[in-house]
Amino acid sequence: MKTGAAALAAAFLLVLAPVAVADHRALLEKIDSDDFGLPEPARLGEPLRLWATWYHIPAVEATREGFPLRNVGGKPISPPISGREWCDAALQGVITIHEPDGSPRTYTFEATSRSTEVDCGSFYKHAGSWASTAGRSRFGIAKGPYGDGAGGYQLVPFRSVAVNTRLIPLGTVLYIPAARGVSVTLPSGRKVQHDGYFFASDRGGDVRRNHIDAFVGDAKENPFPSFVSSTPRETFEAYVVEDGRVTPKLHQLHVLD
Repeated sequence: MKTGAAALAAAFLLVLAPVAVADHRALLEKIDSDDFGLPEPARLGEPLRLWATWYHIPAVEATREGFPLRNVGGKPISPPISGREWCDAALQGVITIHEPDGSPRTYTFEATSRSTEVDCGSFYKHAGSWASTAGRSRFGIAKGPYGDGAGGYQLVPFRSVAVNTRLIPLGTVLYIPAARGVSVTLPSGRKVQHDGYFFASDRGGDVRRNHIDAFVGDAKENPFPSFVSSTPRETFEAYVVEDGRVTPKLHQLHVLD
């Protein structure tokens, strides 16, 4: 059901008024200060055999009519966006919406409700039961500029991975040799050579067994073809790292100040 633009704007502002959002500029500077120059691990234990997918953060413009994101209580917390964009947010678990005044605001998936907001099956024809579940997504206003993961961590492009926490606990640092030396372009436009380290800062409903999901910020294409194959038939080696030269920095990048 579409809502009148004036009424929706009033409800939107009412919901946002009491919400304190972290200083995104400071967080962006903190994330962009990463030089991806961490040393190779001093020693490696037994490898994990994993397979990987990747996810990104869509950035869209608010519309006058469409579908707002709603919080767990069912109240609108964003201006309207198109149905396809709404379902993209449910698929990725995070989205940035440019508000009517042009300012960006990031939202993160929080829960699944009983009522359907958008029929995502009309946009994802072969999604099966996922489309029905996605249409019942509920969101929160993110504290981190690229969205919030789990366990109080923020999402960091090219560093964060969603994991099966039964296999890899949140807060774990992973070293993936196949990622070391891969050139990536940060959201600021700066190019770096990846050092191979990732941080388990998120979990996902479809992340099971030996699957991880790498967060790549606003990248539109897979930046890690060296190990991200999006099929469980193609695995790679990864190592849990506990190295005082490495783990504190990865942890600090993901903790909201």
